[in-house]
Amino acid sequence: MPLVRISLVKGKPELYRRKVGDAIHRALVDTFNVPPLHRFQILTEHASADILIVQITLSVGRTLEQKRALPSNHPEPCGRGWPTAGGRVD
Repeated sequence: MPLVRISLVKGKPELYRRKVGDAIHRALVDTFNVPPLHRFQILTEHASADILIVQITLSVGRTLEQKRALPSNHPEPCGRGWPTAGGRVD
């Protein structure tokens, strides 16, 4: 199952953290057919700029098309778009 690392600025409300985690998990369930109860997320807080970093580690068997579909199928994980580094999803 995918392992998701979520890094965000320290002090965000519990509701915000929950919504981000829920939205990312929903995207994984919809795009990769991850079982709904298989939710593996590590959330860390940092004291730098107000940014959200999401790192998803997938096992073999996921196609490049599926990986690229993740941000386009679910464009607003927390009320914003899914910016990607250079627009690349590998």
